[in-house]
Amino acid sequence: MNKAPRPENWTDIIGPVYREDILPEDIRNVPGIICLVTTDEVHVYPTFQFRNKQVIPHVATAWQLLSELDIEQLAVSPWTAAAALVSPREALEGKSYFDVLSDPDVSDETAEYVHELIIISAVEGGGWQDIAVTPPTT
Repeated sequence: MNKAPRPENWTDIIGPVYREDILPEDIRNVPGIICLVTTDEVHVYPTFQFRNKQVIPHVATAWQLLSELDIEQLAVSPWTAAAALVSPREALEGKSYFDVLSDPDVSDETAEYVHELIIISAVEGGGWQDIAVTPPTT
């Protein structure tokens, strides 16, 4: 499994995170929740995926779709995929996947379109290399 960059880089890459010991177990077990592992084996959860102490449904669906892909299909690490969710995308007129999926007024059709873009980008690399997260070697 790909590990996180040093902690001082977390906010630069994906924003703040919750440590595993902070989140209630029922939230940690939500299908599609984004859980990343640091180099010191700590499980962290990017805060961008939450609204009102709940996981944002369309964001969880996107992550669940990514997690169902065969690991050999993925052209990126989980950390890069998480960073890609919050990075501006040309195909979305400068908005990030997260911006679109977290909009409370997003239609199911638009969310489905964004989910497809995410899968295609993950499998093909989709320009995610420019935001690639390379963990330090220990």
